[in-house]
Amino acid sequence: MGHHVTAYVFGDIYGRGGLDVRRRRLVTITILTALGGAETQLKWHVAAVLNVGLTPTEIIEALIQGSAY
Repeated sequence: MGHHVTAYVFGDIYGRGGLDVRRRRLVTITILTALGGAETQLKWHVAAVLNVGLTPTEIIEALIQGSAY
């Protein structure tokens, strides 16, 4: 099951047009912040956004924005 979920998210969803990987990752960390209780996933995704060019300031702003929800 884990393989199928990963293949769907990173193959089908991340492979869509409309948003670049940088913006998709930014949306993901904002959603995980708003959801709460997803600290493990959030930690992994924050590390990933650094690898696609987001700055620490952008990450902090996304976390602040998401925390309001």
